[in-house]
Amino acid sequence: MWAPPVWWLAGGLALVLLELAVPGVLVLFFGVGAWGVALLLAVAPGLPVWGQVTAWLVLSLLALAVGRRFLPNAFRGRRLAGPGDIDLSLQFVGERAVAATAFGGDGHAGHVEFRGSTWPATSSVPVAAGTELRVVGRDGLTLQVTPA
Repeated sequence: MWAPPVWWLAGGLALVLLELAVPGVLVLFFGVGAWGVALLLAVAPGLPVWGQVTAWLVLSLLALAVGRRFLPNAFRGRRLAGPGDIDLSLQFVGERAVAATAFGGDGHAGHVEFRGSTWPATSSVPVAAGTELRVVGRDGLTLQVTPA
């Protein structure tokens, strides 16, 4: 049977590899914390399981704090605009949708069938259910539409 430091090394490796499949940069720090526990056990092999888990949590949070300091853009979800970027508010402009509910004209949102699913939508003019619409803009997940 493997010694506890080997288990922590293997667990840390699994978490670091899991980072490749999970969006964001969070799981990586828990893998680094596991490697820290493996090193700690190499120095202090008699550490009980509760001490190992506590050390893992503390080391993981410490790695996260250090990572936030040196990799701030990875945590903000922002990136620099590049030449291939598009304005997402214009992404669906010109495409067709069908009103799933009556709405519009009074500032209340309704719903439209668009690309095989239901989307929230607004319109500056009243829209009856079943009306064919044209997308003129987008605000987050809410489509701005007008009668086609």
